[in-house]
Amino acid sequence: MPKPGDLPTTEKIKDILRLPEGKEGDEKLEKLLSGFGEEFSQRERLFILFYTSPMSKTCGKINRSGAAVGASFKSWGSWVIHQPHVRKRVEEILNSNSLQEIEDIFREDIKFCKEVLTCDRTSFKKDNTIELEDKNVSFDVIDDKQIKELSASQRKMVSGFSYDKNGKAHYDIETRASARQALLTYHKLLNSKISGDNADKKTETIVTLEAIKDKAIAKVSIIQHNDAEAQAAGEFIESMSDVDEEA
Repeated sequence: MPKPGDLPTTEKIKDILRLPEGKEGDEKLEKLLSGFGEEFSQRERLFILFYTSPMSKTCGKINRSGAAVGASFKSWGSWVIHQPHVRKRVEEILNSNSLQEIEDIFREDIKFCKEVLTCDRTSFKKDNTIELEDKNVSFDVIDDKQIKELSASQRKMVSGFSYDKNGKAHYDIETRASARQALLTYHKLLNSKISGDNADKKTETIVTLEAIKDKAIAKVSIIQHNDAEAQAAGEFIESMSDVDEEA
């Protein structure tokens, strides 16, 4: 640990954050630190990175993160995290990390649902022949494979167990219907997110000139643009007001 009051060295910082050695790690660290405003001291920036970075050796540990930045007293981490600007930034990062984790889970679940849809159901079964020697009769049946015979990917497909009238357990496989329903839900969520990203777009009018029977005609088109483009288009329309009157 650095001495109280001393900031850790660059190499120590990269070690705590588990950043690559050399130039690559230096560039990543510089990018992380540049994401903070002027209201943060260097010690506060490092504390936030140490405390919130998922790969940090002190991630989630307030006092250890405080000690790692060379704080002058043991409970400095507990004190600084209650400072409004630090608390706000920590919450923003933690919320962002949580959303990212949820999105990662969704991606894995989407991948799993696709596997359910393409899964070969016959791979969970095996042919068996039953011999009734006393009656000199044999017939073929289809049985479940034993769990130990299933592959790792097949075991992931097992959603639970049910019992027949004889009390014998049978594993249930994830249904294609449930996978389709889940994928439909994810589809709606993604569409909603995309729609939300485009919520700041507004309609505007674009004026173009067309020559019709030797006369200049102002043609108005309604299209969608962002606010900056809409403002520029509005200025263009105002400059064309005299042309509109002549047309």
